[in-house]
Amino acid sequence: MTNVSKSLRFEVLKRDGFACTYCGAKAGPDAELQVDHVMPLALGGTNEPSNLTTACQECNAGKGSTNPDAPTVEAVDARHLQWRAAVALAGHEAQQESPEVVKAIAGVVESWDGICVVTTQERETIKQYVLDGLPADTMIACADIARGSFHVKIDSMFPYMIGIARNKLAAIHKRAREIVAEQDGI
Repeated sequence: MTNVSKSLRFEVLKRDGFACTYCGAKAGPDAELQVDHVMPLALGGTNEPSNLTTACQECNAGKGSTNPDAPTVEAVDARHLQWRAAVALAGHEAQQESPEVVKAIAGVVESWDGICVVTTQERETIKQYVLDGLPADTMIACADIARGSFHVKIDSMFPYMIGIARNKLAAIHKRAREIVAEQDGI
């Protein structure tokens, strides 16, 4: 393998599901995976992802510098296009906030309107709690509790709210573990 970076190698392996595209072997003690040039460099191939595929050591050694058949090239091209589309979609999804996250942040901001500002870092913390399983309505209830606690100073409202949220999330995770145990018959 010439001039293929480790990161590109990993992306090709990931794109191909960590399995040989020729025989289907998965990485393990019986199959060492490599990244193969579909069109060999010796025959004018490139290091572009569309010309790279995952191959076990045996298939790669057996293929050598032979010209691949058209269906193999088409299959690699199709996987490459599918991978690029999936990466684009995942990137788009990463830019979007889930409705639960938006609701939680807006609810906390509204609950504390005129009392204190919710910083960018605090918004990220709220987001993480919601993504970890705390419902938006529960996060908003935690904000309301913190706002209504007269013994809590304004600069301590956020940590106090997060303490409440942490306890509620811990209870949710505990119950989730119980549900899984029940399903597993433990």
